[in-house]
Amino acid sequence: MQSTLLLASGRVEELASGLARDLAAETPREGDALIRLIRAFVRYPDKLAIQRLFDQLTQPYLGLAEARLVRAQAAVGAGDAARARSEIDQALELRPTWELAALFKAELLPKGAAQLDFLQTWLAANPDAQDVRLGYARALVSERHYEASRAEFRRLLSSNPNSPDMLYAVGILSLQVNDTTDAEQHLRRFVEIGHGDLDPARFYLGQIADQAGRDEDALRWYDQVAAGEHVMPAKVRATQVLLRQGKFDEARERLVAARASAPDDVRLLVAEAQLLRDAGRHAEAFAFLASALEVRPDHPDILYETALAAEKLGYVDVLERHLRRLIAIKPDSAQAYNALGYSLVDRNLRLEEAAQLIDKALSLEPDDPYILDSQGWLLFRQGKLTAALETLQKAFAKKPDAEIAAHIGEILWALGRPDEALAVWREAAKAHPTNAALTATIKRFVP
Repeated sequence: MQSTLLLASGRVEELASGLARDLAAETPREGDALIRLIRAFVRYPDKLAIQRLFDQLTQPYLGLAEARLVRAQAAVGAGDAARARSEIDQALELRPTWELAALFKAELLPKGAAQLDFLQTWLAANPDAQDVRLGYARALVSERHYEASRAEFRRLLSSNPNSPDMLYAVGILSLQVNDTTDAEQHLRRFVEIGHGDLDPARFYLGQIADQAGRDEDALRWYDQVAAGEHVMPAKVRATQVLLRQGKFDEARERLVAARASAPDDVRLLVAEAQLLRDAGRHAEAFAFLASALEVRPDHPDILYETALAAEKLGYVDVLERHLRRLIAIKPDSAQAYNALGYSLVDRNLRLEEAAQLIDKALSLEPDDPYILDSQGWLLFRQGKLTAALETLQKAFAKKPDAEIAAHIGEILWALGRPDEALAVWREAAKAHPTNAALTATIKRFVP
């Protein structure tokens, strides 16, 4: 308190004198004392005063790496980046293996290649430095080098095989690189240990089982998600699994119960409408959404879903009216532009207008596979078969969706490559045996 009052009064010389006496009494642990001191002053608003103070305090100790580190920290606070870099370099010269100094220097470097190169080089000379390796692994994640980051987290995990943080990190990174077997192994172990927030791991384990067609496992994991941001997605995905099992009534009962406990959550309302649509109950889905739209006439999600439901019933005027309203309310909605553009392309109407809508959608979401599918289908309608095929194959590589596969097969057939078309359709039908659009496309060509 006395130090804070002296500093607030601008009496830096007096404060430095008193603290210098305290530091001298800390021999031979002056370095540790300096680090404790700078932490005590880190929130003080006058950063230039802090820099002057620590320049004075550290003057007798410039042969200590800690003195150089606190000078660097004070310089950062004062906005003197060049001074900070100089001081931290001197700290590392005095103690080359000091992890705290290495991490601080990494923070001073520009994000990206410069930071990663420094950490990699430093670790090559200090391979057992766990804190720096963790910092390097996290920096790799920030730069989306997921495979390289996973290798670093694996190395950390080998030193501490029951670390929840490391298990979770390896599991999530394995998901990022589509290694679901490895992801499941590490996330299961994380849940077994039982430390930390388990709900995200349970949700991801449910997804893994869901994608593998292990319905009971998927339901078990989804039902264990108890709190947090994954609760609603888990409830919705569980109903999709039940529908796949032919348990429509049970799936809808779950959604009705969930909506009763969270009546303002539009996600659940949309999920129930999608459930009806997926079950082929299009008229019921449209009526359900139309009723919801009366209560929330300008809600973007309800407008969008009602438009999709209208399309299934052939209510093209309703579809177009709702999508144009959605664009007016939410002019950055790539999905609205795409849905309206695709509806025109699919009916082979007003292709020039459809092209403008799809181009607008692509400008907002250039890598969206569904928008790329619309663009590919437009190119097909325009007679540009080779370009259409290339675009659709790009979309399918991003998202192996059944309807994209249906479009690819149709273009291959038009190009005189029926064997390839059949191969694409058969493979898609294995993964999506109940998809109505894919089934209808195959029946048109293969009686």
